[in-house]
Amino acid sequence: MALCRFVFLVIFIICHSYSLCFAEEDSLQSYSLDEIEKDLQSQISISDVEQIKREDLPKLEDKKKESISSEIDVSHENEAFSYTKNAKIIILNKITAKSELVEFKLGEAKSFGNISVELNRCAKNTDPLKSSNLMLIKVLDKKFNNDKSVLFNGWMDSSNLSISTLEHPVYEIIPIDCIK
Repeated sequence: MALCRFVFLVIFIICHSYSLCFAEEDSLQSYSLDEIEKDLQSQISISDVEQIKREDLPKLEDKKKESISSEIDVSHENEAFSYTKNAKIIILNKITAKSELVEFKLGEAKSFGNISVELNRCAKNTDPLKSSNLMLIKVLDKKFNNDKSVLFNGWMDSSNLSISTLEHPVYEIIPIDCIK
């Protein structure tokens, strides 16, 4: 009984695909590449295409001036930020999938496995429409011979983690909040 079903299924598939092949041949027209190229050349003339000169292209220095990092200002004169002495940061171990919410004080370094995390500055945006916390964080990798190498030293933004993140195979650092 199972053999009959299998044979019927195979015959059905062969017949169905055979009929599709013949149906496609009747409805398709074939074009040669030469015909397509001639048609394209007749539609577009070279004079219509605008030539781009090297002088017209934007320079790298101009692009650097337009970048986001040049616009970030976290100086004391900026009244939109309030500087705090404590911060909450989540340390995520990606191997064990365990996270730990840790409270840091300015200048304090804490160790997690083979990395050491230090909070240097914490700025909270006081504008209620732009709730972000900027943290100046330094992450050191502790080697076997007590050598320390800097893995990350820069600002992290709690509202946009993709701007500046730590690239580490085991740990991820997620800034949460600047607290008083």
